[in-house]
Amino acid sequence: MKKLTEFIPLFTGFSTALLLVAAMAQPAVAGGVAGGTKTCNSWLDGVFTFETAPVHKKCWGGWDGCLTSISRLYHTSVNYAVIDFREPGFEGNVSVAVLSNDSRLGPPTTATAIGAKKLGMLPNGAGLTNWYIPFTGLKPEHYYTVVIYSPDPGYGIHKPFSRQCFLTTKHPDDCPEDAYRSRDGTKRC
Repeated sequence: MKKLTEFIPLFTGFSTALLLVAAMAQPAVAGGVAGGTKTCNSWLDGVFTFETAPVHKKCWGGWDGCLTSISRLYHTSVNYAVIDFREPGFEGNVSVAVLSNDSRLGPPTTATAIGAKKLGMLPNGAGLTNWYIPFTGLKPEHYYTVVIYSPDPGYGIHKPFSRQCFLTTKHPDDCPEDAYRSRDGTKRC
């Protein structure tokens, strides 16, 4: 009986640690960090977003899904990388576009897509990669969504394979003097 009573506190401590690790491993809820990626819910007063939840493909556990990355996010531009993108059971055209996700710019439509760019033709079982997809013409401190989708019949820009939301940074003139600066000296906040 003594061994059992000694074992119970150890098991309880282990269970608590396991629960903490599991909680940390959970994906971020929609909303994310203001000014960062995954920002599907508006943090700005008087502004609402149309897409309120991201759509993510499985992007871990090897190369069986995809790796996507928003990088070099500025007040008027963003770079997007799509690495080894796969869509099981799908063969056809794949494109990437940036859509407005901000009530100040109106609802997102195919006609208002910002710089839709073709990734290529996806043969079943193969992958598509484009490390550098630049999008420009964005407005400072506005919400957008980057989508990977097929323009083929039955799919479309509003049925994306992947959707990631982001908020552009403020205009450099609106940043304090001690704000973070990029390599070229541009203030970013």
